[in-house]
Amino acid sequence: MVCPSPIHGFGVFARAALPKGTRVGPALEKRLGEEDPVAFDRTFLARYVNEDQDDPNLRMERNDQGFDWVTVRPVESGDELTADYSQYEELMREIAPVIVH
Repeated sequence: MVCPSPIHGFGVFARAALPKGTRVGPALEKRLGEEDPVAFDRTFLARYVNEDQDDPNLRMERNDQGFDWVTVRPVESGDELTADYSQYEELMREIAPVIVH
């Protein structure tokens, strides 16, 4: 659920406890009609996942259509879902190392 966040503006909060490895939802989806290997759009969920470089509880994992948010550790009900944004650049380098410097 999206609620006011102590980190920044609004954030996404777990409505129930989530074990490690839970697929929470889509993070990035391939832009329709685009051949560019790094042409992705942020999902609604991704717009509200705030950054925590020190102790994120989500990371992006590739799927056929883009990337999903997946928990990297157990998350308690009511915890804010956070990610380390620098992972995005790492993933884009893996997909298209010549394009992303």
